[in-house]
Amino acid sequence: MRSPDDIVVVLPELYRFAMALVRDHHLASDLVQDTVVRAMERASQYRGDAPLAAWLKRILRNLAID
Repeated sequence: MRSPDDIVVVLPELYRFAMALVRDHHLASDLVQDTVVRAMERASQYRGDAPLAAWLKRILRNLAID
């Protein structure tokens, strides 16, 4: 991840993914917010071998499961 702006570009895609998982606007918004926080905390772990959106969706899915 080059900058936090890279995450901003995929926010609509993350929200749609979250809505598909939980089907609740408020919970989906919370999941997206938690995903961004987690991604920023662990930005050094992003290797860049997969698209950023895929990495973020994996984080979001894991948060939804927890």
